Amino acid sequence: MTRVAMDGWSQRLSNWQDRLPPRTTRLSKELTSPVCAMLIGLAVALACPLLAPLASAQTPSEQPNSILLVAGRLEVQSESGVLIASDGVTIHYGDHVLRTDRIAYDQRAGQLSISEPLVLVSGTDIVAGQSAELSDDLRNGIIRGVQVLIDRQFQLAAEGIRRRDGRFTYLRNAVASSCRICRDNTVPVWQIRSEAVLHDLVAQRIYFRNAVLEVAGIPVLILPSLHIPDPSVTRASGFLVPTAITSSTLGTGFKLPYYHVLSPHDDMTLTPFVTTEGGAVIEAEYRRNAASGQFEFEGALNLGGGIDDKDYGNFISGSGQFDLPNEFLLDFELGLAANKNFIAQYGYGQQDRLLSRVDVERTRSDSHVGFGAAFIQSLRTREIDPKIPLVFPEVSYRRTWRHASLPGTLGLRAHWVNLLREGDNSFARAGLHFDWRHRWPIGNGFIAGLTTEVAGIAYKTDDDPEFGSGSLAVPDGTVAIELRRPLRLTSTSGSLHRLEPIVQLVWRPDRLKPVPNEDSDEFEFEDSSLFSFDRFPGLDQRELGLRANVGVSYSVLAASGMSLDAVIGQVFRPRDLNQFPDGSALSGTSSDVVTALSLNLPNRLGLTSLAVFDDRLQVTKSEHRLNYNHDRFDLAIGFLDLKTAEMSGGKHRSRELIAKGTYRISPTADLFGSFRRNLADHQTTGAEVGFSIANDCVNFNFSFSLDAAVSGTVRSARTLSMTVELLGFGSTTDIRGRVGDTCVF
Repeated sequence: MTRVAMDGWSQRLSNWQDRLPPRTTRLSKELTSPVCAMLIGLAVALACPLLAPLASAQTPSEQPNSILLVAGRLEVQSESGVLIASDGVTIHYGDHVLRTDRIAYDQRAGQLSISEPLVLVSGTDIVAGQSAELSDDLRNGIIRGVQVLIDRQFQLAAEGIRRRDGRFTYLRNAVASSCRICRDNTVPVWQIRSEAVLHDLVAQRIYFRNAVLEVAGIPVLILPSLHIPDPSVTRASGFLVPTAITSSTLGTGFKLPYYHVLSPHDDMTLTPFVTTEGGAVIEAEYRRNAASGQFEFEGALNLGGGIDDKDYGNFISGSGQFDLPNEFLLDFELGLAANKNFIAQYGYGQQDRLLSRVDVERTRSDSHVGFGAAFIQSLRTREIDPKIPLVFPEVSYRRTWRHASLPGTLGLRAHWVNLLREGDNSFARAGLHFDWRHRWPIGNGFIAGLTTEVAGIAYKTDDDPEFGSGSLAVPDGTVAIELRRPLRLTSTSGSLHRLEPIVQLVWRPDRLKPVPNEDSDEFEFEDSSLFSFDRFPGLDQRELGLRANVGVSYSVLAASGMSLDAVIGQVFRPRDLNQFPDGSALSGTSSDVVTALSLNLPNRLGLTSLAVFDDRLQVTKSEHRLNYNHDRFDLAIGFLDLKTAEMSGGKHRSRELIAKGTYRISPTADLFGSFRRNLADHQTTGAEVGFSIANDCVNFNFSFSLDAAVSGTVRSARTLSMTVELLGFGSTTDIRGRVGDTCVF
């Protein structure tokens, strides 16, 4: 096989115009004759020999009229009738620009001849050839010594290209690659050499015969027959990027996805996942776009015996959205698994609960209405599914009114939820809330706010362990007064400072009837809930009594680009109603002190910090995160120290260190890693280190990870994985502009 070199020609072509010699003669006019139209047709034909525009070669009558021909010399031989353009020929036709030194058109023979090297730039495509001969209908012909750059990402060189019947393009002794070819290194990262290439413009496929895949110039794979979609195809059925793994739990495994286009609106992917220890798994994904929305499903089915040779597993998940009449939106989510271990064992996610839900909602500027149902499947070994309720239905409504005769905003909220469990156990709650909110300035820069709420909530239980069967109604009400004093100051250096003291006085009755508690088992106290009227997340438990939320927020924006936001505050009560257990952040007549800080420096350093202190100034909860972004590396470090159960008085603590970073070896190569350790148990719960290359023609990812067991029978796993994707060659990844002007592997 004759070897064809790809020796950096694409870089030379990109600067072609800058190196054109000065022209001594310029002839230009609008040309509409068939002869000149044929010359322009040649430009269209050469623009992209591997793309569909070739298939629709236009007749002279179909060509647009605006044509510009520039040449140093233009003549017609009277005897032969041959039109010759020479001496720096340039033809402009739309976004096509053809440059050569000589073009001859023999009208009698119906033949176009270019005997000099030619270059054609057509949008994002560049074609170069040593010579060409084409029929005047552009359906047949040959281009010798051709080199093509398609869409700035796919290069192809061949000894010659021959067209037949306006449909088939044959390439002899061809080389194909999407890698950038550098002057000091003409061997690309990868290339495919083929004895022959056939491009079928109607089928939009490219066929290779006796192809050899070379990596860094070394043959690694022989492919007697290979076909791929041409670059004009956006969706085509075929195999996708394979993945190889080595895991301490699954053994050695291999994935080979197959993507299948079902119609212009839907497609699916089937992925066999074969492992030496975990059997054979079939993964599937289905996606569909409809006129009113879209949805997708994915799942996996283990056809073997599972890791334990007895636990067959499967799971399915999905989501979607659809527009309904009258501005309603249908949104759903699905998550189901056959057993508690399958998802974690096979690496399908870190979630420990699967949510299935459906919601129908409509949101307007002054109202919101929603209908929904939900079911949760727990993957935790200590949770029993029959005790997790089915939510059916859940209804909510919210409406607000503003009127010129009424200051502030009047609001109405209505809700109903019904919970069902196995057996006769059930729970229902319905409520109606009216509220009024208003904020106004009261002089000297002070801003006052008033919020009032009156509510009635009814409950009905059947076979409840604590309340038995019956119903009860609970009235409720809240009054809250707020006072703020924003202070702003601009320093002589240009820094903008803002200081705002805030005091909220909130009242609710000291005692309400005991009610079943389904949605307020735990709470959190931090800066986001410091100025909340109720620290409980749901409606079954409400924060009672009289209390004052007191705090100060401060922010500064410096002229240098530095910014700082901080808040500190505390909650005070005249007496303790014993709603919060001893040791929790909100127990006693005064809560712990909560502080939060966010700092961003112009040198790419960022810090966020949250800390909660008790009355002895001991830290009861802290969360800190440090980020640093550099030209060569990114680093993020986090530290978490908290009580794992606020409602139990914080008897358990969790201390965790998290680190994640990336180091850029070059514009195309990265080292990355992450680390997670439980400092309380002195156990590393997760770690990963890897290496990736993402240049102009290849995506390569190699990683080693450690995932520690958290519950159940799932064992700690050590996994080694590798993926390789050749871009621009049957790949759906857009690689244009990935590495700029670099030529680095």
